[in-house]
Amino acid sequence: DNQLAYKPSSDRWSIAENAEHVVLVETGIFGAIKKGMDYPANPDKRAELKYSDVDVIKAVRSRAVTLPAPDPFVPTGRFASISETMAALDQQRAAAIAYTQTVTDDLRTHYFTHFVLGQLDAYQAVLLLAAHCERHRKQIEAVKTTPDYPATDVPA
Repeated sequence: DNQLAYKPSSDRWSIAENAEHVVLVETGIFGAIKKGMDYPANPDKRAELKYSDVDVIKAVRSRAVTLPAPDPFVPTGRFASISETMAALDQQRAAAIAYTQTVTDDLRTHYFTHFVLGQLDAYQAVLLLAAHCERHRKQIEAVKTTPDYPATDVPA
């Protein structure tokens, strides 16, 4: 519990907060992907996309630039425990995987608007989900390497 709650500084997130944030973002983006798929396909709109798939992945995974999370995605302790957080993540991730494996419409002709990257196609939004999780895995690893990070309570 001490490790999950530890914050390297007042302006950095704990491991538990990072995990909660990932659940919130995955839920929000997945909902936006599904909503975007409800609109008619528009192949002509692809010409307006600014980023390649690789650019999306690199931009999201990189921790070189940090931005404050939009309010709906700021962790507030919504989950009672890390087990509950991880169960919510597992459930959300399973839903997203099942959807992407069964969707019959072309993800490349439906769109999603990201608050920083702008217009992406729905396929790129799926890539964003994975890259975002990796970004926060790196952030969690950084928390764990902080000099004051609490020692484990489990004997070695």
